[in-house]
Amino acid sequence: MISAAQFELSKCEEHIVHQNTINRFNEIDHDFALAVAEVFPAVTVSEGKPNHGQRSDFLSQITGKNQGKYHVHGIGVALTYSLHC
Repeated sequence: MISAAQFELSKCEEHIVHQNTINRFNEIDHDFALAVAEVFPAVTVSEGKPNHGQRSDFLSQITGKNQGKYHVHGIGVALTYSLHC
């Protein structure tokens, strides 16, 4: 996941896109954001928020319900949203 995110994000040359994407990742998983940001020296990663530890069967790709109708790919959505450059 980390290598894939770094690869996709590296295709864009805009620093603001790198920063905004890392900011979104940081809202989801601080350690993931730090790992992805390692290859982008100009990007800063703020203090992460603690993960609440809750799960949602509706959003889960493992135990998800109604996936045929509402399947969600969180990282893909974040990258697609951020990589418009």
